[in-house]
Amino acid sequence: MKIRTFIAVDIPEDIKEDIEKAKRALKNIGDVKWVERENIHITLEFLGNLEPREVERLKEALSRGLEGERKFPLTTGGIGAFPSLSSPRVIWVGVEGEGIKRLHDRVEEIVKGLGLKVEEREFSPHITIGRARRNIKGFIGGVEIPKKSFIIDGVNLMRSDLTPKGPIYTVLLRVDLK
Repeated sequence: MKIRTFIAVDIPEDIKEDIEKAKRALKNIGDVKWVERENIHITLEFLGNLEPREVERLKEALSRGLEGERKFPLTTGGIGAFPSLSSPRVIWVGVEGEGIKRLHDRVEEIVKGLGLKVEEREFSPHITIGRARRNIKGFIGGVEIPKKSFIIDGVNLMRSDLTPKGPIYTVLLRVDLK
């Protein structure tokens, strides 16, 4: 049975609390499925459904390939949306810092080295906090997330099990950064 997987980094609890406050401030913008607090993260690479043997190979490759990678700081930015603030489909919190792009590129290199598919769209680091269920007309400007710095100290290979109540994420592998 295939395993739905992605590679991500964790967000500290104080940042999650800031995000929860922003979600409460945005609660009246329309029909939005908000990301549960425990599921908030930054996705480095979504891999989709993999065979169990591919997951095992990926665990080994990530463990080896991320050896020696260093911790780095990130800073939360403002709230934004894809495709736009006036017509949001995905609502997100931005992150700033050079290390996240470098880490993404390293992870992508590891994944490609196994012959696995990577996402075609350009990497745009963000924390997804909600998805519009249908076109919403609410404006999300004016809600602030405090700028806070935090340290990225590990990379997780995640399993995503979809349920009627929402996804359940399980860490399959954590690689600590030095």
